[in-house]
Amino acid sequence: MAGFIIDHLWFAAGVGLAHVLTNLDNLAVLFAIMLSAGAVRSIVGYALSQLIVVALALAAAAGAADLLGGHRGMLGLLPMGLGLWGLISHFRRDNPDTGPQAADADVSLVGVAAMFLVLSTDSFAVLLPLLIESAPEYRPSAMIGVAGAVAIVALAALGLVRVAGRAGLWAKRVEILGPCVMILAGIYVLMDSGTDLV
Repeated sequence: MAGFIIDHLWFAAGVGLAHVLTNLDNLAVLFAIMLSAGAVRSIVGYALSQLIVVALALAAAAGAADLLGGHRGMLGLLPMGLGLWGLISHFRRDNPDTGPQAADADVSLVGVAAMFLVLSTDSFAVLLPLLIESAPEYRPSAMIGVAGAVAIVALAALGLVRVAGRAGLWAKRVEILGPCVMILAGIYVLMDSGTDLV
């Protein structure tokens, strides 16, 4: 029983860490929006977008698990491919050190959520294969991990707003970790693990 609980804790922590690292671009944008549109609207819009991402991933995982059969592990190629593409894009940018652009102060809550939804395709690409490849009893643990990740990103953005200055540039520079995590998550899905379906 203790081993089962530890497996769930490790899985929740791993999913949460992957979600944080694939949300570093969201962190930079959340920081910029908070500076101009305020914290409440920014955080609520961000949290709403992540709720939609999780709901879509859960729905897709429920349907895809039956369709894919024994080939579930091959879904690891999706985040790996997107991660490699993200790394290449990062290094091909003319000026990766420019900070996040200031957001329009009049942006609506729906607009904020839609923007974060578009920015969360990498999180969806990591979360979906993890949910499909994992046994159903691990999915609640994954949701706990995602909820913790959303809270961490929101709190980090609030902290960055307080220190402001060059904090936005720092957030922009570390977003390269997102593609690296996508590649690692893809490798994890391709491998057999204790959370896999039997």
